[in-house]
Amino acid sequence: MSKPKLFRAKWRGKLESFLEDNSRIMPNKKDTVLIDGEQVSKRHLLCSKRQTYEKFIKQYPSFNKKFITFIGMIPKNYKRLDLTCRRVCVCMKYYNLEQIWKVESLNKLATSLSVPDLKVSVRKLSQMTLCPYETTPARSCIDISCASCSSSKVGDWYEPLQTKAENTKVKYHQWETIKETYTDKKGEVKTSNRWAQVQHTSEVKDMVEDITASMINHTTHEFRADFQHRMQSELIKNLPMDQCLVVVDFSENITLFPQDEIESAHWTQKQATLHPVYIVRHDKTSTEDEPVMIKESLIILSDHLTRDSKAVFVFTEQLLIHLKNNPGSCPITLVHRFSDNCATQYNLKTPSGIYPA
Repeated sequence: MSKPKLFRAKWRGKLESFLEDNSRIMPNKKDTVLIDGEQVSKRHLLCSKRQTYEKFIKQYPSFNKKFITFIGMIPKNYKRLDLTCRRVCVCMKYYNLEQIWKVESLNKLATSLSVPDLKVSVRKLSQMTLCPYETTPARSCIDISCASCSSSKVGDWYEPLQTKAENTKVKYHQWETIKETYTDKKGEVKTSNRWAQVQHTSEVKDMVEDITASMINHTTHEFRADFQHRMQSELIKNLPMDQCLVVVDFSENITLFPQDEIESAHWTQKQATLHPVYIVRHDKTSTEDEPVMIKESLIILSDHLTRDSKAVFVFTEQLLIHLKNNPGSCPITLVHRFSDNCATQYNLKTPSGIYPA
């Protein structure tokens, strides 16, 4: 094997793991590309290839190849994000803090004031508030009961920027609920709330105080997300033959459009509930010595529009029927379920409490 091929083989596992964490899978069934005779789902990178390369170098400093070599190693099912790709069901707290644009606005200000060393990510700010750790923070740190942990370290980080910016004001946006009034058919004035991106202008000092206060809850929020992702990855790597892992959640409702629709029908369109289930389990050919994992998608379509525990019970039942009728190398005896733990849906005994252990 040539040196370039040996180098690619050496870094393939780390690169694939990194790209999975820095991309998102496309949801449509047709969003696939043919690789070695197999249809593989497309994934969109969450930033440009140059930014992806820079993040990879930071995470793996021993990678000593240039940018052109790096992009040549990216599998062809990883595509660059473009303006036609929308993100939905984005975490509002994280988005308000980083993307729109409290931290990002301060990063741009740091660049304009020639202090690029003060540019920082939300993750790094979160780590500043905790005691040093190797793999996982102590429980007392996550519960914000540790005397050594403090969000005031965020303010200390931005102190040089506040001094240099003086009274500079910064614009940013964030998602908020706003009240709107409208007049119904009876002529009565009604009030409703809707979500919208609202622009704000704030001094650097006030913005830093806002970020510092937000970090108190954000650190625990980020830890839960990272911990769940890590546990999911570990389970997949060491999944027993008679077990499977599923990720479940309600998708956005799908609107049912007629092929030939009259103008007035636009206001009476019906919807259906979509409940996708992502399944990871052993293939029929899998053995203890040579495990072969397969990934499946089970899409449940329903005209029941109420998203409650009863709907979750019915959808869970359909999942179990699917697993029973389509066994792998052996019957499934344990299902590891990952969900958003919604209090009125998955976090109740109704969907799962009546099933036998």
